[in-house]
Order: sequence, then C-alpha cells, then structure tokens
Amino acid sequence: MKFSKLQKGITLALSFSILAACGGSSSNDSETVVDGGTTGGGTTGGTDNQWVANEFKAKEDFANKCAIVRTGSDPYTGEVYTDTAGTLTDEKMWLRSWNHESYLWYNEVDDVDPANYDTPQTYFEILKTFAKTDSGADKDNFHFYQDTAEYRERTQGGASSGYGIRWRFGSTTPPRELFVVQREPNSPAALAGFNRGDQILEVDGVDLINGDDVDTLNAGLFPQNDGQTHTIKVKDTFGVEKTLTVTSGSYELAPVKATNTFVHDGKTVGYIQFDTFSIADAQTDLIEKFTEFRNANISELVVDLRYNGGGLLALSSQLAYMIAGDVNTNNRNYYTLKYNGKWSEDQALGFYNQEIDWDNSRFTGVDLPTVALNKVYVISSGSTCSASEALINGLAGIDLDVVLIGGQTCGKPYGFVPTDNCSTTYFTIQFSGVNAKGFGEYSDGFIPKQNPNFQTEIKGCTVSDDLTRPMGDISEGMLSTALYHMETGSCPTVKATKAVKQAGLSKQITGPAIHVPNNRFEQMIENNAIITPIKEATK
Repeated sequence: MKFSKLQKGITLALSFSILAACGGSSSNDSETVVDGGTTGGGTTGGTDNQWVANEFKAKEDFANKCAIVRTGSDPYTGEVYTDTAGTLTDEKMWLRSWNHESYLWYNEVDDVDPANYDTPQTYFEILKTFAKTDSGADKDNFHFYQDTAEYRERTQGGASSGYGIRWRFGSTTPPRELFVVQREPNSPAALAGFNRGDQILEVDGVDLINGDDVDTLNAGLFPQNDGQTHTIKVKDTFGVEKTLTVTSGSYELAPVKATNTFVHDGKTVGYIQFDTFSIADAQTDLIEKFTEFRNANISELVVDLRYNGGGLLALSSQLAYMIAGDVNTNNRNYYTLKYNGKWSEDQALGFYNQEIDWDNSRFTGVDLPTVALNKVYVISSGSTCSASEALINGLAGIDLDVVLIGGQTCGKPYGFVPTDNCSTTYFTIQFSGVNAKGFGEYSDGFIPKQNPNFQTEIKGCTVSDDLTRPMGDISEGMLSTALYHMETGSCPTVKATKAVKQAGLSKQITGPAIHVPNNRFEQMIENNAIITPIKEATK
C-alpha cells in the first residue's frame, strides 16, 4: 500500500513520572526530586481583555500577542517569529480559546477567570479535566508545557544535556534506593564509568540512603547546567564500591542501544532495544537493523520497548510495517485519530512502508525492509507509553500475534499537536486513537497475562527488570523470559525475583523506570503524545 499523504511528526508521547507526582507541576522553577517537594512562582500580567464566562473569542484574536516579543527566526525551523506586542492577559486568553477549541474533553473544563492566575503557564495547568479513570488514576495525566527553544533543540537536534543516566528510585525517602537503569552511549555517565545496576550510595559526600541534605543530593543527581562536576559513590551488582567523578554536558540520544541476532531452540532470533520514537533520525537505525534481521532470515523477533515512552507515531507505523510486512498490512489501517468533533475530522493512518524525508514531509519512494513475521515479542514496563502502546495495539488490530513480556504499560491512548505561542510550546490532549478493530480504550495500560480475557490483557508474562545483566544479554531476565516463552509457550515462575536477589538489592523494585533528566522537555514529555498536522506529500 503506497501513500500519498504523510503525517509528519505524528507523535504519541514519552512516558514519564516525575517523583513528586505523575504529570505534576510544569512550572519552569526547579523541582526537588528526592523528597518530592516543588516550588512555583510567577509575575502578574495585564488585564486588557475582559473575561466573560462561557463566551470564547477566536484564538486568532490573541495569537502571538506576547508580553516579551521575539525577533528573528527559529534557529531550527528557519520560520520567522510572528510575535507582536501584547500582554500576559493576551497570552492567557489565547490559551483559553485554543484549549476550548481543540481539547479532547473541552466540555469538562471549568471556565475560570484568567485574571486569577499570575502567568499563562499556571493558568494553563487548570485548563484540563480533573476526572478519574476506572482505576482511580487521573483521566488526563499528560497536560504540560515546554520552553519552545528547549523543545526545538530536543526534537530537531536529538541532543540532550546532563549525565545521560536513566535512574530508578526504589524509594525517594529514607532509607532511599536509587539505581542506574542505563546510560546513553558516549555520554558523561558512560565516560565516568557508570554501569547498569549501580546503586547510588553517596552524592558529594552526602549519604543518599539516609542523609537529610536533599539540596546537595538533588544538585548532584540532577545538575541544571553543563559543566557541573560532582562525585558519586556507587555499589555495582557484584557489591564493589567505587567513587566516580562526572561532569554534566551535552550528548547525543541513541534510540537504538542494543541489538543481537542468535540461534535459540533451533530458531534464529532477532533482538532490538528501541528507546524512543521521538527522534526522526532513528529511522536510519531501524532500517539498518531490520535489513540485518531480514538478511539473517530471523524467524522470531523481540522488540524491547521497556524504556520507550513514545514519540513519532509515523515512526511507530514504520516499525510496525517492518515487523509485519506487506501481506499482513496491505490496505489495513494502523491507527485512527479521534478528535472532539469540532477541531478536526477523524484521520486514519496506514502502515507506512517507505522511508520518510522528514525535512520535506514526503515519502522518498524507497521501500522499507521487513521481516514479515506473524508474531512479535514486545518487552514492556510502566515506562512503555503512547507510540509504543500504539505499536502493540496497532499490530493486535490486524491479528498479529503480540506476546507481551514484562510489566503493565503506562496507559496513553491520547495525543496532541504541540502548539507554540510566545516562546512556550503547549501540549494538551486533542485526540484519542483506535486500531483497525476500533479498540483504543487502554487508559490504564496493557497487561501481560498468560491467559488473557480482555482486550487490555495481552498474552505474555509478568517479569521485573533485571539490572544484573546488560540489555540484549540472553540471560537478562526479561529477554530470557521471552526466550523461555518461545520454547515452551508458557511463563517461568521465579526468574524475576531471583534476578533481583542476585543483584543484592534490599527489596524488589517495581513500577516504571524513572528517568529524571536534566532539561524541561524530557522532564515533562515522557508519557505524553505529540502530533503535527498532515501535509500533502509528493514522490
């Protein structure tokens, strides 16, 4: 199936839980991460426009009227800024009208006077539903904003700043437990010698486990700027203690971190760890790896999405095609976007089978490689979100045999169009998504079950992350569980608990791997969804 339209940058977001609260404060002030405290602040804006309850002017009346006017052009997109002189009230009134027009649950938002809020950002935080799901979770846990310059740098440049560590807290209050889940290649963390499974003992001489100097702990774990040097004492998975010196800095994000091809039980198995759909350049890595899998004639595939919080839905569609091939996907819908009935018509996406020229919003005419399998093993956790969940749901929608290994996913069947106004990019839920069978209600996540009974239950095995082994190692807990299931069709009984005990941890770690990065975009975007409008494409 060849497509004449390309949905550029359709993204479903990256799952994330800030330690204070999932989907918590999106203020630009610093946040205390270890004990969950937060602070906020703002300045009072003007009152040039009169608020009348339940009367909404067109958002265009207030668009780009800014208290602080930008000049020049965006360094990443080249687009000339269109800001004009305005007030904070103009910015808040734009938010109110834009949100009322496009928010998926606009009729569940209380219309509150914006004059009661000091800044557009604090006002934005209440422009959402506060309803709960059946499980008691927030219905909208994905409402946030990002400084536009930071957002452009992250999405257009693929770079990040900090140490390049994905952390996991077992406890954020004494006695605390904090572990290194993984590190970015060639990052400050990699150069300093951090490894998967390291337990943090001290930060700049302060006891992390029982110490009360949380300011020092947070400053050392989550530096706010490049060039900050800290010493961190760790204990590795063998019980050896060492003190590492690390300096914060820029590094490239690597969406594909581990791959492997091997023979198991007489079958050629391909394994790929894929950590984010948010970087368009990941297309190149996926094409390279799936070309290798195809040439190796693999008969089984494990796609490791345990840390993949989502990103570009177009990239997710490409990966789905590379797994399933033409016979399974031809003339089938991958994902259908469902809007609020007044902002946009529903939009169906097919399985994208060509390379994408992201700069020009078009297909290149070059076909993607595919392994054309009828079954795929997906490794998951609470950090598996959005575009990753769309992959699971989209493949299940065409009756591909999806086997889920790991933990319950985050529950993110929603998305949005990141929208800029006056130096801030806002993200508000604007669509839900369904697969080819019309199913999309997994707001509490997909659950691996040996004997599934419901659509949110996917055949598979529940198993905890194994920090004692490198990713892609066939003895690593989650991957070895997938191999066991390939061989027997059933789940092992004690593998996860055994793996944790081998690590010498004081208790089993559960829940999502908490990545507390060092820039605002990553702090708030994991667990959210992004989409940009469809553009006509020519080949």
